[in-house]
Amino acid sequence: MHRRRKHRRKSKNRTDSTSRCPYTPIWELAASRFGSNRWIVFSVRLLRLVILYSDLEYDNWVLVESNFRIVAYCEQPLRMQAKIAGRIVTTVPDMWLRFESGHEQFREIKYRSQLTEPRVIRQIEAQKTWCTVKPAQHDVFDEFRIRRNPQYIRRWKFILRVLAASQSTNLISICEEVSHLLRNGQMTLKQLEAASSNGARNLIRPAVFKLIHAGQAKAPLGSHELNNDIPVELRQ
Repeated sequence: MHRRRKHRRKSKNRTDSTSRCPYTPIWELAASRFGSNRWIVFSVRLLRLVILYSDLEYDNWVLVESNFRIVAYCEQPLRMQAKIAGRIVTTVPDMWLRFESGHEQFREIKYRSQLTEPRVIRQIEAQKTWCTVKPAQHDVFDEFRIRRNPQYIRRWKFILRVLAASQSTNLISICEEVSHLLRNGQMTLKQLEAASSNGARNLIRPAVFKLIHAGQAKAPLGSHELNNDIPVELRQ
């Protein structure tokens, strides 16, 4: 038993090291960047506010924040400069990400209709040139790539709102109770609430959502409505 507790501490330290972010957002963009669809959201993974500058960036953030294999990320992480067609182009990528494998990626979010605009072409070319020199991976995500499953995004938006609202609530014991209940196999939200202790029933859903967000449990959010009957199980 003592060895297992020691092993968990080592694993947590490795995760903390992997999830350390080398960037901070360029906050001054919040007041000056074009676009009127600005979103300010709370990240349970980063434990801070995140500022996004379009509905598409918001939907991309939902996919990033909900992906437990992404251990760190930063929006508008830095200014990149590269010489394109004889002139210096300065650009800020929309996001930097690090996966649990250690793989890193810079990501630009654009509607497909924008990708033929000369300014956007220069911007993306400058980012790719900068990333080639670093070297680092660069990718462009458009609405067809991000919104392949709108229902999945909608369900995760609800989950992330619940987690943000309950982030100051101590859910450790409730998460442990849910994990214990799921040891013998899959259960629905309704079954978990019925099987829980009376004082914990109103916190079962936030606890389940926290376990799913952490990658410790899973549910078919891409194909099943987020209701009493959605099945939940521990991730192997």
